Amino acid sequence: MTNELTRLIESPVGADEIDELGHLSVPFYEARAIAACQKLAERHRLDIARARSHGIEFTLVDAYLRNLREQFLGAPLLVRGGVLAVSETRLQCYQELINTETDELSATFVYTFELQRQTSREPLPLPDEVIESATDGVIPWPEHGRPRTIDLKHMPAMPDLATLQQLDLALNQPFPIDAEACDETGLYLAERFSHLPYSGERVDDPGAQWVFETADGHRLGMADLESRQMLFSLPRAGERVQAFRAEVEIGRKTFYRNHWVYSLDSGRLISFTSLVSVALDLDARRAVEIPQDMRAALERRYHPELR
Repeated sequence: MTNELTRLIESPVGADEIDELGHLSVPFYEARAIAACQKLAERHRLDIARARSHGIEFTLVDAYLRNLREQFLGAPLLVRGGVLAVSETRLQCYQELINTETDELSATFVYTFELQRQTSREPLPLPDEVIESATDGVIPWPEHGRPRTIDLKHMPAMPDLATLQQLDLALNQPFPIDAEACDETGLYLAERFSHLPYSGERVDDPGAQWVFETADGHRLGMADLESRQMLFSLPRAGERVQAFRAEVEIGRKTFYRNHWVYSLDSGRLISFTSLVSVALDLDARRAVEIPQDMRAALERRYHPELR
């Protein structure tokens, strides 16, 4: 018998979840997915609260999101999902975000978690009972939930810090990690790692614009279609970090970019992000060709070898 998707959490889109493009903002997709994964893990006998009381965190280390339909204020959303794979140290979950009013699929997620010791971020084995329960509950990966452009089996290019600096690909100015964004041990909160590429003071870069007006008066935005985020290490309070970005593919309406966040103090890689985005007419709510001035801005950082 094939295991089915489990209903996990339900909540409508709130006014504080709408971004400048007029739809549900990506961080609130992510928040729903994380909460649903935690609930799914608990259904498979992982006591997250008890683990945390012993200094062990259920940590997101690899997060894939595919956006299929925009969601707007008040939309009633359901997250349902199941376990895709389980290993000694990792639990991989598949989830779907559904608008229950229209019965339309809004987004799909593939999120991978580890148990990590809070102080060292050392991966720890999952309890035997969790592995057993999760293995029994494994679901097939639905075809409609598979990635379109980002290949999860492909290890992206990971240039070192010096290479990114030489190519002049800085996305923001170097900035220290704020203690308020860290836990009681001074370690950056793992659930915030996706914020790092967008923190600090941005460099002057027209290609980083998300909303702009064309010469003929149209309002355009750059909306994410797919994303993948990978966590490699966590910085500590006061540690200086910097993000870098390259465009690795530029199409007629879409573009594909990679981000890397490095510690400037130790030289180690902290996180990686891939984004596939589309030029969106914000009035007609449809994809359009990338305007020539925007394309020129993107081409300044075009490095297909860094895909």
